[in-house]
Amino acid sequence: MKTWFSAMLVFRITVSGNIEAQRARSLILFSSASFDDAFESALELGRGAEQTYLNGSREQVQWRLEKVETLDQLDAEIAEGREVYSEPMPFFQLDEGDLELWPERHVPTQTGV
Repeated sequence: MKTWFSAMLVFRITVSGNIEAQRARSLILFSSASFDDAFESALELGRGAEQTYLNGSREQVQWRLEKVETLDQLDAEIAEGREVYSEPMPFFQLDEGDLELWPERHVPTQTGV
């Protein structure tokens, strides 16, 4: 029986002629029969997402899978509202205007996935 897994993939992004690199993280969901199979599937999916293209300056950009950072078994069925990722964020100083919260006033953005 297959169950759902989540994997955080880390990609290394390089631009030809540039000694600096950048990283990007991508959380994916997929089903698999076992943890070992899930790891192989995460590698396969990550390698399948690798790409090479020319940017606006005609430089070659490469996205390559660097690692599978996390791999978590979720369940056979994904329940409504199931958390698949959580990230602690740094402390910040509250201003007087930050005392009340109005989440319905914030319009969410899209990541483009």
